[in-house]
Amino acid sequence: MGIIELSGLRLRRGRGLVLDDWNLTVESGEVVVLSGENGCGKSTVIEAAAGLLALDAGSSTISGQLIRDHQGRRGRTHFGLCLQDDCIMGDELVEERLLDVAGHSFDVKSLLREWGIDHRANDRVAMLSGGQRRRIAVLSGLLPAMLSSEPVAILLDEPDSGLDDASVERLAILLRDLAAGGHSILVA
Repeated sequence: MGIIELSGLRLRRGRGLVLDDWNLTVESGEVVVLSGENGCGKSTVIEAAAGLLALDAGSSTISGQLIRDHQGRRGRTHFGLCLQDDCIMGDELVEERLLDVAGHSFDVKSLLREWGIDHRANDRVAMLSGGQRRRIAVLSGLLPAMLSSEPVAILLDEPDSGLDDASVERLAILLRDLAAGGHSILVA
């Protein structure tokens, strides 16, 4: 059994059937990349895996825990998530946001320095540029794996969108390192 298990997913968006009997397993240490044309269902897969969408059939399981099934049952487990639209509140301070995601204290300044935004640690997220805000959203999605010695699932929807070249390269290296550490990563 993989860290991320999508079994028999069927899902509609509007009148269109986007996923039909769709299955995917992401094992510990794997990075699976979903690619394709706009509108082909990549974001739908990420959102279904995270339990954000109602399913017509099937289920999403992460780390052996039910996330959501077609009968509406929901569960919770620890995983990282970064969606296309960032999903972070503008009134949060950068440092507070990352500490909230981590659930405990860690060296936030060092992490922000590595990503070139340590000077923004005490600024509100709303005051950041689009690229800086995206870096915070991506880091928020990666932190559960970065801070865990146990394998964690990471779901990323177009994490490189809006990032500069240096940040994209840093992200690629980090994803390789996290996979080498046994984490499971699903990227659209």
